[in-house]
Amino acid sequence: MFSQSAAQFGLKGNPFDSSTLSASVHSLLPIATAFVGREMSSSESRTITNILRIPGGGRFVVEWEVGVGKTTFVNYHRYLWENETQDRLLTPIQEIVVDIRWGLKEFVFNILGALINKLVLLKGKEEAIAKDPLLREILILTKVYSSSSIQWQGSFMGAGLGYGKNTIITVPKISETQLVYYFQLLVQKVKEMGYAGIFLHIYNFDQISQENPKDMQLFFHKIRDILQIHDVYYAFVGYPGFYSQIINPIERVRSIFFLLPIYLPPLTEDKVLEAIKKRYQLLSDANFIKPVEDAFVRYLYHLYQGKFRSILDSLSSLLSCFPPYRVGMLTAQDAKEFLSQTLTQQISGVLTPKELSVLLAVSSQEECTGAEIARKLKMQPENVSRAFKELEKHHFIYLVKRIGTRLFYKINEQLKIIQSKTDNFPVDYKEKHTLSNLQKQFMEVLQSQEKINLTDFCQSSTVPIHRIRSEVKELVRFGFIEQHGYTKGTYYTKSR
Repeated sequence: MFSQSAAQFGLKGNPFDSSTLSASVHSLLPIATAFVGREMSSSESRTITNILRIPGGGRFVVEWEVGVGKTTFVNYHRYLWENETQDRLLTPIQEIVVDIRWGLKEFVFNILGALINKLVLLKGKEEAIAKDPLLREILILTKVYSSSSIQWQGSFMGAGLGYGKNTIITVPKISETQLVYYFQLLVQKVKEMGYAGIFLHIYNFDQISQENPKDMQLFFHKIRDILQIHDVYYAFVGYPGFYSQIINPIERVRSIFFLLPIYLPPLTEDKVLEAIKKRYQLLSDANFIKPVEDAFVRYLYHLYQGKFRSILDSLSSLLSCFPPYRVGMLTAQDAKEFLSQTLTQQISGVLTPKELSVLLAVSSQEECTGAEIARKLKMQPENVSRAFKELEKHHFIYLVKRIGTRLFYKINEQLKIIQSKTDNFPVDYKEKHTLSNLQKQFMEVLQSQEKINLTDFCQSSTVPIHRIRSEVKELVRFGFIEQHGYTKGTYYTKSR
């Protein structure tokens, strides 16, 4: 959809694409030229450069809020150290995404898989890899590994690897020690190819570490020794406080990391505008028209507290639904109104008034629990919990952290623009909703009683309980009645 909108403004592609910039020089937004804001003169770039200049390998943490550009920052330096330095470092195509359930074996296997895929890309085809005994063995291992059973056994038909059609290669179980040895041999092989070492980007700590800090500390205990393999550099990317919460408390892990994390605050307002201008330049043709005033970008900058990803996502949403007949640059005021109305229509189309009121209550706070919203709206916790599930399903809110049994949520960044537009929403529960005959019957019975449960209703009305469950669930969702409790003691009352 965006390609049509882009053409309206003389653009070859989406200048607001928030996905990670590509290392390929053939992409529309190559990282070598599109990267803006943390040049080599910045303190962040100087620090990471100094770490990577230390011979023998290293381990460090990059941290700050989601959406400020941590992944792109590390990927930019991975690109530089693989392509533009004298002591080049081989780096995989993508980041290595960590799973909380991993042990040492899974961690090493995923590293081997990422590196062997990069070597296949460099050499052009798997047949070239198969000519080297070590690389061939690693390639086979990565193809037959099963992460669910954590087994290294199976058979691999040698098609495409220089084996005959009827050749079966049986791969035995492999120990962690053997697997680590393969990694050490691969590091040496990479150095023989002319590289000074390997640069790995380890990712996905923003959510899993905050929810399971003890499990993540155990993970670092398990992988501690392999992090010290010579000539390998590890960049771990996480949330603010990741180093102090996960790394710092473990002395034997802390001792092998760079002393302090690299803090990556949001780009300045002017740098964000410069980055977007650079994207325009890379994608524009002779008929280029700036899609929106800079004032709107500045408005989004303050709305999202400088989070570049959220700014780009909002701009992308704005232009993806831009009327094809509209020509010319949008003013800041028009852009605000158009995006707000578009989001309002989308939200109102899928949520009930009660769910909308819960969403707006969440949007008015930095983060909150269901219990806090229940007190604020004077609703039963069960009904707020049901609304939260619906909001999560549509990605309107998301879980931020867990403290004991308390779950803290935030509104989706893209919906912050609706906070000042609450009058657009019908939040009074008086939505026109046609009741079924069975729902009318249930409401009539409830009118004459203070409360009722499903068993009593079914006994008095001879309606099978399986027929009434979904009908009552809908009444709760649309705010006609309130649910109290979750189990056998569940009963219903009229909404207040």
